[in-house]
Amino acid sequence: MRLISLKTFFILLVAIIFIHGCPSKARQHIDLTDHPIFIQPGEGPLTVYDDEELNKVGSRYFEKKDYKNAIDCFRKIVDNYPKSIHYKSAVYNLALSLEMLEQCEEAKNYYKKYSELTDVSNDIDFKFRIGYVSICIKDLETGEKVFFELMNNTALSEMDIIEAKTNLGVVKFHKKEYKDAFEFFNQVIIDYAKLSKEKYIENNFFVAQSIFYLGEIDAA
Repeated sequence: MRLISLKTFFILLVAIIFIHGCPSKARQHIDLTDHPIFIQPGEGPLTVYDDEELNKVGSRYFEKKDYKNAIDCFRKIVDNYPKSIHYKSAVYNLALSLEMLEQCEEAKNYYKKYSELTDVSNDIDFKFRIGYVSICIKDLETGEKVFFELMNNTALSEMDIIEAKTNLGVVKFHKKEYKDAFEFFNQVIIDYAKLSKEKYIENNFFVAQSIFYLGEIDAA
């Protein structure tokens, strides 16, 4: 039996490593059935991620208000993991992160996608989100409809109703219907004052917003 030289063995070993060890420039998908892992080659070390890790990291970024990186994580789940248990929440969180950066047109598209994945007919938070992105993209008719329905929803808390009234005032202001806007903002101040006598309210954002817009109406 002929033995190969040490030099020949070393050359063959290097060739095998080169053939099997070099990543391609394109993303490689290693399908592990129910739990795929994606390898993203870059100029530095390889970045390896899966849906579990992306969800954890994306959530941490969102809590830190680092919405740009949160978007990157949630979008990877949406684009690459349609069967993930985190898919539906990733669609919603992607929309919410986009909304936080005022990328409202794209956010609305993902909110729509979310509504196709689950029943949102009684989801109050979802309706508020649709109302907000509608105002953001200047779809004032939709915004007015959403917040009017929320204002008249008897299942809402007092603060939710105050929030809905404030946003109706914002819609009316942008429509230059200043008389109606004034009435909504004024009512928010009255409702807030009444509620604050009954209990401590930590969030005074909407009454402050209403006072600001009342000043804007006077200046209009």
